[in-house]
Amino acid sequence: MKKFLIGLFTVILLSMVALIFTASLERSVFQAGRGLWPGPWFVATLLDAYFGSSFSTSGWLTKKGRLSPESFGSF
Repeated sequence: MKKFLIGLFTVILLSMVALIFTASLERSVFQAGRGLWPGPWFVATLLDAYFGSSFSTSGWLTKKGRLSPESFGSF
């Protein structure tokens, strides 16, 4: 099971890196942000991602001394 999970998350990581690299060749993050920021769905998704990770890493939701994957941030 451990090897399966390591393989699964390795594939996910490599997929995300490839996707981000490909997207950055089309346009930069700052150009994309300027175009997406006025959209309410973009703002809602962004806030959901960051507020959700802050709540999941708070002390009363996680065991003391443990970090959740969201605490490392996103790409």
